[in-house]
Amino acid sequence: MLFIEVVYVLCKEFVPSMIVFPEGQELMRVVRDFRGLSNLPFCAGAIDGTFMRIEKPYHWGDVYYYFMKHMAIILFVCVDAHGNFTFVSAGGAGQVGDAHI
Repeated sequence: MLFIEVVYVLCKEFVPSMIVFPEGQELMRVVRDFRGLSNLPFCAGAIDGTFMRIEKPYHWGDVYYYFMKHMAIILFVCVDAHGNFTFVSAGGAGQVGDAHI
């Protein structure tokens, strides 16, 4: 599965140095930005997830099968008030559902 291998490399090699959840003063800046731009007090990020359809991985049974009757992995992200990624998770089995990521 080339796609899963690419996602794995991106998450292991690039994401930790490029996508960092804010802490301290940076977190306070994100909260101020959300309040100023969206009138959302005490908001530190906007989250969303989606299922990305894949072909069934060999030897993995049906753990990637999800309720829409397809094979999928889950992409889950968090962004700051300006739409910059602060968290990314990709590759969770579709059967798990995004509530468990």
